[in-house]
Amino acid sequence: MKHLILLTLLTFMAVGCGQKISSVADNTTDPVVDTTDDTPNVYDPGAPDDSDWGAMGYLDLIDTEAFEEFSGYEVEDLQNERIYLKLSKVEVGSQTYYEGQVRLAYEYIYYNNVLSNNATQQVVEYKNPRFEARQYTDDELDDNPSALRYDWQGVRFNKVWSKSGEYFLVGFFEEPDFYDWSVFDWDQSAKAGAVMIIIRGLNKDGESLDDSGYSGSVYFKNYGFTYAVKPTYTRCWEISVGPYDCRDFVVNDAIRPDLDNTPNDFTKLGEFYNLSIDEAFEN
Repeated sequence: MKHLILLTLLTFMAVGCGQKISSVADNTTDPVVDTTDDTPNVYDPGAPDDSDWGAMGYLDLIDTEAFEEFSGYEVEDLQNERIYLKLSKVEVGSQTYYEGQVRLAYEYIYYNNVLSNNATQQVVEYKNPRFEARQYTDDELDDNPSALRYDWQGVRFNKVWSKSGEYFLVGFFEEPDFYDWSVFDWDQSAKAGAVMIIIRGLNKDGESLDDSGYSGSVYFKNYGFTYAVKPTYTRCWEISVGPYDCRDFVVNDAIRPDLDNTPNDFTKLGEFYNLSIDEAFEN
C-alpha cells in the first residue's frame, strides 16, 4: 500500500512539473528588434563651386524681416551666410572706379512631406544671387537718351569716398537680368534689384592697410512687382522716378556725406566681416 501511494505521488509531481515547464515555454516570445531608422531624410544636392566667386566674408543678417523682404520668401532655417566680392579697377585719369560682382550666398533649409510614407524630408537649397557693377557698353551708350557719353559712367559712383578723415569704398551692383534678360536665373535671382556695399578702413586708394580682414555693411533695394519696364541701358541711379529709382543716396551727382545712415531707398541687410580686399582684386 505504501509503495502504491509513493508511486502515485511521484507520478502526480512529474505531471505537475511538466505542466509548469510547458506553461513557461508557451508565454515566451522572441525579443523585439527596433527597425526604426532615426536617420533624418535629407535632400542635399551639394554646395556649388565657389572658387571663382572672389573674396569671401561672413555675413551677419540684421533680422529675419529684412531677409524675407530681400529674398521674397519666408525663412524656415538659414545657415552659412556669406558675401563674395570680385573687383577690378577702372582707371580714368587720376580717378579710380570699380566694377565687379557681389554674391550673397546662404543655405536655405525647409521641410516637406513628399515621401511615400509621409515622413518629413529636409531640403537644402544653396542660394547665391549675383549682382554686377559694370561699365556701359557701346550699345547702351548709343541707346541712352541722357548725357552719358563714357563707358566708365556706368560705375562712376563705385569709388573711395572720405568722411571725417575715414576712407570707405562704396559699391553699387544690380542683378544682371536687369541688364540683360537673356541671363535671367529664376533659381538664383533674389528678385531684389540692387545692392549697395560699404567697406570701411581703407586708404585713399581703396587698398587695405594690413588686409587683416575688413568689415562693412550691405544694403538692398527691391524694385518690387511692377509692369514698368526697366530700360536695359540704364542703371537705377540714372532713373529719377518710378520703381527703379535708387537715387536717394545721390546729391548733385555725388554720394551723400551722411551715407552711414541707411538711405530711404535701401534697406540694411546685414554686416560682413573678415573680407580680404586684396583677394577681391586677385580673382
